[in-house]
Amino acid sequence: MSLPVVADQIRAMQLQEDTNYCCRDYLHSHNLYDQVCADVRLSATKPVDEECRKKISKWFYELIDLFELSRDTVAIAMSYLDRFLSSSSKRARRSFYDRKEYQLAAITTLYMSIKLHCKKLVQTQQIARISHGVYSKEEIEAMEIDILFALNWHLHGPTILEFAQQFLALLPQSATKDHKSLQTATVMEYCRLQSEFATGDYFFVSKKPSIIAIASICNALNEASGECFTHFESCIFFQCIAEVSGINPVSSDIEKISLYLKERLFSDKCESKVINRDSPENCVSRKISPGEVSPKCVSKVPSAKDCRCSNIKRYGRFRLLGPQSLRR
Repeated sequence: MSLPVVADQIRAMQLQEDTNYCCRDYLHSHNLYDQVCADVRLSATKPVDEECRKKISKWFYELIDLFELSRDTVAIAMSYLDRFLSSSSKRARRSFYDRKEYQLAAITTLYMSIKLHCKKLVQTQQIARISHGVYSKEEIEAMEIDILFALNWHLHGPTILEFAQQFLALLPQSATKDHKSLQTATVMEYCRLQSEFATGDYFFVSKKPSIIAIASICNALNEASGECFTHFESCIFFQCIAEVSGINPVSSDIEKISLYLKERLFSDKCESKVINRDSPENCVSRKISPGEVSPKCVSKVPSAKDCRCSNIKRYGRFRLLGPQSLRR
């Protein structure tokens, strides 16, 4: 792909993230929620927090892995969920204060993401069964409509990984030939690792995906084993990023995000707190925690024993989870 084409794509993606796909810090912006209708507060459990979002994100990755779907689907689903919570719709306000409603919104955004971005056909009834009968097909479909209108039908925004892929396409040609191709793939895997971590960390909700992508590339170039690229190639690469995107790769914003990612990822590579099954060094173990395998852990809903669901059923090639299979 030619440099002008890549540059145009990056600028178009930046325009998207600056307009229709930006997200605010909705957990700490109380101006909107202080005026929530009384009936919303009275029917609520307690507001969602960062831990709720983290559990939902972790469950999404585990579910996607079991379904053998693209892990990029989770970033898209979380973007839907975050932007929905950032909206001013009454349903979004109720989801903020009621954790059971938040779970419904989360399951619905995952369903929307799979339906739009995965090749496998998934029915609403299958998603309803994943909730162990807590939510019906009709409830999910009604929530989907509310989310679509809250998002103004903006469903194809750029992700961190998509920005990283576009930026890496700006590498000098000498850096992408033959002996450098493996190193480039390794850098991309480090970027994927960081993008998946950022997807589950609320710290990055209000940050632009392009900024996070550049920060992850900076870390990846430093952490990839061996000398991936010469100093000259790296200088040309970052200069090209700055010219195309208008973002300074050595700015304080990039440095802060790079440091945040590095402290939580590369300082203790063998910790399994990052949801990634294919890290460059295979250092992230995949363990399913019995108490956190579904969004049931976010709010108090009927236990798995009370939900008479089968363990694993198949609809074509799509696996439907049951409560007991998740606890193995």
